[in-house]
Amino acid sequence: MKVLKEHNLDTVGSMGTNFLIVDCGNSTVDLTTWQLLENDKLEEKTIRASGFCGGVYVDKSFLAFIARKIGSTVLTLLEENHYGELQYMVKEFCKKVKFLFTGNKEEYKTVELDLEYVCPIIKQYVTGDKLEQLEEDEWIIELKFEDVKRIFDPVVNKIIKLICEQLNNSGPISAMFLVGGFNESRYLQKRIREEFSSKVKNSNISVPSQPVVASLRGGNRILTL
Repeated sequence: MKVLKEHNLDTVGSMGTNFLIVDCGNSTVDLTTWQLLENDKLEEKTIRASGFCGGVYVDKSFLAFIARKIGSTVLTLLEENHYGELQYMVKEFCKKVKFLFTGNKEEYKTVELDLEYVCPIIKQYVTGDKLEQLEEDEWIIELKFEDVKRIFDPVVNKIIKLICEQLNNSGPISAMFLVGGFNESRYLQKRIREEFSSKVKNSNISVPSQPVVASLRGGNRILTL
């Protein structure tokens, strides 16, 4: 099968082989285990598992971090009245942090988010102690390594737990495919490999060159293309 050869997994593609597909999308994470039958046919082996721990939940975690800086009431007002500007701030976070963060502290450089640039309307809403602090900081919010890790980890830990449960149900697998948009996250890839490389035959954990496209193909087509 072409996809197995592309990822150097053709040697494990024998009858009875099990493959796990971890589809991390924007909203949900869906896991399916497939078994290779005769004539390269595939059968879904276990009941698919799902969880609400896709990439958007990292965005929500980031906004919770912002709320601690500006106040939860201010965040609510922005969501209700200035959703577009708020989403621009989220896009800046995604561009500068979300898909670049590796979890390697030595290579991480603190990211500065200029609220006056990414969400200027915010200055009309912040009051009290938080206003004084932000004015002192010149409306710059720093995203330090520990901050970013705390933003990611609650979501990533849920994905790790889902995979653990699926492996307990499916038994040994010969390969794991990481598809879906959130699997472009280098930190998520790193955490999955750290946790499961020893539990997958020959550490066969693979990410297609275009995880989103692979997700749209569907599980059985990923393996049979």
